[in-house]
Amino acid sequence: MASVCIFRQPENVKISTIVHFPHTQIHIMKAQHFFYAMIGLNTALFLSQLMGWDMRPFAALYPLNHPELRWWQWFTHIFLHENILHLLLNMYAIYFFGAPVLATMKTRKFALLYLLGGLIGGALYNLVLAIQTPAAYVPHSQILGASGAAFAILAAFAMRFPNAPLGIMFLPFEFKAKYFVMAIVAYEIFATFSGVSLFGSNIAHMAHVGGAIVGCLLTWLWRKRHIHLVK
Repeated sequence: MASVCIFRQPENVKISTIVHFPHTQIHIMKAQHFFYAMIGLNTALFLSQLMGWDMRPFAALYPLNHPELRWWQWFTHIFLHENILHLLLNMYAIYFFGAPVLATMKTRKFALLYLLGGLIGGALYNLVLAIQTPAAYVPHSQILGASGAAFAILAAFAMRFPNAPLGIMFLPFEFKAKYFVMAIVAYEIFATFSGVSLFGSNIAHMAHVGGAIVGCLLTWLWRKRHIHLVK
C-alpha cells in the first residue's frame, strides 16, 4: 500500500536554504549514516523479496482479528513493500523530507519518529478496518510499507519548516508545507470514509493519517520540551 504523491523541489529553492543545522558536523554525519541505513534496509529487503525470500506472508501486518496476526508484524511491515513503485515512492519521500528533518534533531529522535510513524499508522488503519468490518477478518488483507513513517517525516518537516514551498510533480503551482499537509491529511480521511480514492482501492489511507499525527505530535512535544529547558 503506497504513498502516491510525488513531491518536486521548487525552482530556485534548495532544501539546504531552508534548513538550519544546530548540531555539529559529526552529528550530521552520524545522522546521515542512520538515514541511509534505513533506506538501504528497505531496499535490501525488497531485493531479497525479488530473489525469492518473500517475508510478506509472515511479516506484513494482518488485521486485528486475523488468526495470522503476530506481534512482530507491527514493526516488520514498516520495512516491506509490495512492488518497485511502492518502494521508490516511499524512499523518495523519506529522502526528500528526511534529510532536513534529520538535520534538526538527534538520530534517536528521528529513529523514534520513523518507527512510531509506521507503528501508529498501521494501528490506526487496523482500528478503522475493524470498526468498518467487525464481523470477521478480511481474507488476504495485509498492510505493508513505510508510508506511515514517510508521512510522519513529512508532518515533522511541515512543523519544522511550515512556510517552505512544496510542489507536486507536474503541477505548476506550490503550497506552503503547513497547508499541504493539512490538505493531504484531509484527503486521506475523505478517501477512507467515502471510498473514493484517486489512486485505487489498495491504499492504506488511515496509515498515512496515523503517521502524520505522530509527526505533528512528536515534533510539538520536542519543541515544547526544548523551549521549557531553555527557559
